[in-house]
Amino acid sequence: MPTCTTTSASAHNAGCPVGRVALSGGKVVGFVQFGPPELFPRRLEYDCGPVSEEALFITCLFVDPGSRGVGLARSLLEQAREVARDRGYTAVETFARRGSSNNPSGPIELYEACGFHVLRDGSEFPLVRLEIGGWSRRWS
Repeated sequence: MPTCTTTSASAHNAGCPVGRVALSGGKVVGFVQFGPPELFPRRLEYDCGPVSEEALFITCLFVDPGSRGVGLARSLLEQAREVARDRGYTAVETFARRGSSNNPSGPIELYEACGFHVLRDGSEFPLVRLEIGGWSRRWS
């Protein structure tokens, strides 16, 4: 089973982790990129924004097609939630794509299955949100 390992980018935010990678046999098979919203100026280009200031923002989530279906995306999302909790955020947010997985942060169906809800709708990329306290009820 692949494992998740922390990456950090101290050059961006005084050591704040900005992602996690999933490794299998020493090779990267998935990753999630996240951080404080202000690190990602393109977040302002989405119609359903803005991202909440109190939320950790996921910009990318990817799992290699050959490694899908074993829970890696859920594990990566859980680790992002843990970083958000440890850093004092109240939620995790991202722009998920409706009707297609061809999107840097992944399909809305994945996020909904993990307990996220639509915060703002009205476009192809709704803003979805997971309250930090809501995770354990869906992920026991």
